[in-house]
Formats: sequence, C-alpha cells, structure tokens
Amino acid sequence: MNIDNVLIVGVIAGLIQLIGYLVYYQKSIKGSVEPNALTWLMFAYGTMILFVLELDQGASLSELILPAVCSACGVGVAVRIWVIAYRKEGKIWPRTWRMERSWEGRSFAADLILTVAYLAAWVLALSSWLSDSERLMASLVFLFLANATTFTAFLPVLKQAWQAPTTEHWLPWSIWTMSYCLLIWVTASDSEVIFPANWDVREWTYDFWSWIALMIYPVSNAALHGLVAVFACPRRQREMVMRTN
Repeated sequence: MNIDNVLIVGVIAGLIQLIGYLVYYQKSIKGSVEPNALTWLMFAYGTMILFVLELDQGASLSELILPAVCSACGVGVAVRIWVIAYRKEGKIWPRTWRMERSWEGRSFAADLILTVAYLAAWVLALSSWLSDSERLMASLVFLFLANATTFTAFLPVLKQAWQAPTTEHWLPWSIWTMSYCLLIWVTASDSEVIFPANWDVREWTYDFWSWIALMIYPVSNAALHGLVAVFACPRRQREMVMRTN
C-alpha cells in the first residue's frame, strides 16, 4: 500500500476524531450531554499513557495521529469536568472521581490495576536482565493489558448511556466510531504481517501476536464507541422521555 495514501487516511481519521470532540464539547457546554466523570478521567490518563508507549514502541505517524488527538482532547474534557466539580464542591479531588464501593468504583479500581500491570510489563520489556524471549513475552503482555484498559474505562459510560440515554448524544460517538474504523484500515495497511498457515495458536509467530494486539485498539474502540452511540440513539432517548412523562 502506498505510504502516502495511508498517511492521508491517518490524517483524515485524526481530523474526524477532532470533529467528534468539537461536537461533544459544544453539546456538553449546552448541557445536552452529561459526560461521565469516571470514564473521562480514565480516558484522560489512559490515552495519554498509551500514546507515549505507542510512540516508544515505534508506531508510525499514520497510526499516532488519532491517538494524539484523542489524548489531548480527552484530557481537555476531563479538565473541564474537574473545573466544574471544583467550583461546585470546592475539593481538589471531586466526589465523582473517588473509588467508592459501587459498580463504577470497581471499574475504576480494575482500570488502575490493569494500568499498573501494563506499565510494569513495559518496564520488563525494556529491561536488560531478561532473556530475549522473556522480553518479547513481556511486550505482548504489555500490549494486551494496555488494550484491556479500554474496556474498563468504557464500563461507566456504557452503563450510563444504557440507563439514561438522554445524558449522552449519538452524534459524537458515531463520528468517533467512523474515525476508529479508518484507523483499523490504517493499522492493517501499515503492517507487513505474515498470516499463519493454520489456526494452531502454538505455531503463531510473535509478529502475528503483536499485530493482533495492535489491531485490538482500533477494533475495540470502534465497537465500544459505536455501542454508546446505539445506546444513546434518538429512538431510545424518545422512549426514555415517554417513560418519565
């Protein structure tokens, strides 16, 4: 695949991601969405760390544009949530960011544990006192655990959108879904992976496992963003309004 074409699509994916954030930010200012505080906190530190680690892993510019936009804008949304909470509560650490004995609190705890685990795996992957095969295994563990935090971060907003669809809006989440679908194509096109001859996982090469781990990021994000869009679609919002009236 022509590298210029891949870069162009990567830039388009990043621009679409930015458009989604501009739409979301506008709707949050107008009060038509209520951003889930815990999810956006996890998005903020999770995407920022993941971007730095992907950069360290040698990800291409085409693959990094969208995560860079997502990281910067996600931090922006989290900061706005913090400012609003601080003005309301007068506390440095808002109540909505506390690790309480609730479903959302457990998701936050699990996300922190996974984040610490994949950072530890990353350190092991860089260490010189492990063998080459052990470092390769640590790299794979790091990649898979890094992607696992996507699911824990999404749990609070998925629950919120399902139970109260009027607190979210389908449009920005649909836009983000589109951008991640483009990133799927970019990641697949940017990788020179050799597919295994059979489905015996014991014979799969490290490069193929690494490719799977890299693909999980855009695929999982496309699916999860799309799910929020479905949960907050106009039909479900109308049904919620009718039930409350």
